[in-house]
Amino acid sequence: MFVTKLSQSAKWLMTLIGIGAVIYHLMMVQWQIQGSTFHYITHLFLAIVIASLASIPEGLANWSHWRGKVKFVLSVYCLAAGSYAMTYFRIHAFDLEMAQPFITDMDYWVTAVAVSVIMILCWIHWGGIITAIGIAYFFWGHLIPGTMGHPEYDNKFIMSYMGASLTLGMFGTVIQVSANIIFLFVVFGSLFRYTGVLPLFLELGKYVGNLVRGGAAFPAVIGSGFVGTVTGAAVANVILTGSATIPTMKKTGFRPEHAAAIEAVASTGGQIMPPIMGSAAFLMSSFLEVPYVEIMKKAVVPALLFYVGAGVGVYFLIRSAGLKPPKMDVDGKMILRSLPVFVIPMAIVIGLLVQYYSPGYAAFYGILAMVFIAMLQKETRPSVAQWIEGLGEAAKIGSQLALILALVGILAQTSLTTNLATKLSQTVIGWVGVELIPILLISAVIAILLGMELPTPVAYVIMFVTVVPLMIDAGVDIYAANFFAFYFAILSTLTPPVALSVLAASRLAGAGFLETCKHSIRLSIVGYLLPFAMAFTPQILGFPDKIGVTGWSAIAVLILSSVAGGAGLYGYFLRPLGALDRCVHIAAALIGLGYVFNPQIVTLAIFFGLLMVGVGKPMLANSRERKVNDTA
Repeated sequence: MFVTKLSQSAKWLMTLIGIGAVIYHLMMVQWQIQGSTFHYITHLFLAIVIASLASIPEGLANWSHWRGKVKFVLSVYCLAAGSYAMTYFRIHAFDLEMAQPFITDMDYWVTAVAVSVIMILCWIHWGGIITAIGIAYFFWGHLIPGTMGHPEYDNKFIMSYMGASLTLGMFGTVIQVSANIIFLFVVFGSLFRYTGVLPLFLELGKYVGNLVRGGAAFPAVIGSGFVGTVTGAAVANVILTGSATIPTMKKTGFRPEHAAAIEAVASTGGQIMPPIMGSAAFLMSSFLEVPYVEIMKKAVVPALLFYVGAGVGVYFLIRSAGLKPPKMDVDGKMILRSLPVFVIPMAIVIGLLVQYYSPGYAAFYGILAMVFIAMLQKETRPSVAQWIEGLGEAAKIGSQLALILALVGILAQTSLTTNLATKLSQTVIGWVGVELIPILLISAVIAILLGMELPTPVAYVIMFVTVVPLMIDAGVDIYAANFFAFYFAILSTLTPPVALSVLAASRLAGAGFLETCKHSIRLSIVGYLLPFAMAFTPQILGFPDKIGVTGWSAIAVLILSSVAGGAGLYGYFLRPLGALDRCVHIAAALIGLGYVFNPQIVTLAIFFGLLMVGVGKPMLANSRERKVNDTA
């Protein structure tokens, strides 16, 4: 009984503080009630308290096992020690900023406590050991012989750079983006769940599915894509939308692995679709020191190409499997009723971003507009309990993300202070030379491996301070290099052996994991190729006015290659394809990619020649069959 009451008390306290955290961050956008340094301390303080309270019920729920007891004890330690450390930073903020990097013994130990709290909470909520290895490198990297070692640093100097200065490490650029932007956009995306927007997207998907006869697959593609763009969390998106779309697809004839793969790919793509994308996009804007709207514009064409490729793949999958999904009833009244709740807040956010207002400012008015419009109709108006749940859940997600970003801020500072990026570049170039393709392949593998272990924004930040400079040294455009890291950090959630989005979707569908992975990679193959296309043809990122002839030709060839590749992989184009015809389509797709990587007239001519052969043969065969049928 005592354990139950304690768990419920922790949940209610977390929700109450979480609502307070949301109100506080909204107030900071408009009224700047305290200075920047105090704001970042408060942000991290709230994140520690909320995440600690969130993990206490998890430990109590498993109290009979030693792991539950350990989690409970660690959570209580983090709550008490983290509160003490942040209070200390708040009281001594001026002295710490002025004294850096010459801190006192007390400053050293308090910072060590704060770092331990952040590491423990990240381990509880995220898992993984890569971050611990990075911190260990700061302390003991001088023991590594050769190029990858660094000079020995005094422990107080290290701790100052980890956060005691209040301007670097855990309080550096990464946590500043979390406090000013990411937290509010997490709230913005989370609240959509409670205003009827998910059913809206599913109904819109039904409408599109009726037009192209994709059946229940297109509610998954469109609904999951739209939800993903406002939540920025692929696995959570799979669970949220997949619980509705996967059973529907299975009922209309889709095999479990097909349904799971479609949902996983659509949910993952939401992180690359403007206007909001994933949290890493805001970090990219900050690191490159450009307005977020510039990142948003550059992301438009690649995101559309990803979904064109996924849509083409779904179409050919349906045809090759011989499915004839029935038309579905569309609730037009519900669409008209719910559309303003999504369109108006999103239009306000986009409009403010396009006018170069800060993302935090745009999120503030987007949240206010959503709340106001949702309250106007009974069908979209959440209950008081739902508002409380929604705000508390949003604060919890935002706090967990803030903690892992604080930790990655320490890792980023480690890389900068020890000059790890240059060392890594020299090492890799020493292995493969300044050869672009090997460097891109190595970068892709590193990004996927990091993304398997860490959330997308964390994987991207580590890539930014380590591998992105390597790509830039090899001649890749700075934006293309960052989008390369961004895309592969996201695609790791579809890539075995971990593939968390695929794992979640396959469990919902009751499908085999590896079989679902195979179809997920097929459907998202364009996503794996796009980063390479951007590296070789950065004009693809020039939307709306800097694409040029080279960019548009590459985009057209990529679209046609998507069609040819989908036909070859699924063995269908107007009719089932034989082995030779499939080879022709796949060859056309590969030659098309060759043109994107190295535009040559000869390559383009071969591409169109193969395309005509691949398309013409099925068309001719269909024409002959119609003539025979007409004669009969």
